[in-house]
Amino acid sequence: MLIAVGLWILALEEIGKYVLLEEAAARQDSTGMFEVLGRDFTNHDMKSEKGLAAFKKWGLDLQKVGIPLTSRMRTGLWFVAWNDETQEFKRAITELDPYAITRVHDLGELMLEGLNRMKELLRISQVPLALRSGS
Repeated sequence: MLIAVGLWILALEEIGKYVLLEEAAARQDSTGMFEVLGRDFTNHDMKSEKGLAAFKKWGLDLQKVGIPLTSRMRTGLWFVAWNDETQEFKRAITELDPYAITRVHDLGELMLEGLNRMKELLRISQVPLALRSGS
């Protein structure tokens, strides 16, 4: 279950990257070039926030499942530390509760619904304007 949560957090950050690219494209210059700052593109917190905002814009509140979708959570799920005393690897998970499988399932369902909405918006945006207006 914890791996699933980590993967959903990574997916959320990927949506955040897409939002960053959309925002930059909206500011493109007359040559069609646009810029995304490297520090923004690698900022996990910013990407998570932008991803969460996109889902809210689509009418999906990922926070309602009660799982913290934060950079700190992602780090705790993916990275391990070495314990010199016990000579064992340990995860740095301090804030994780054992989630009920239904909460992880609910998060997955919301993420899939959001990805489907994004896919539909992309499909619609690629339809020529004359066809969209019914002309």
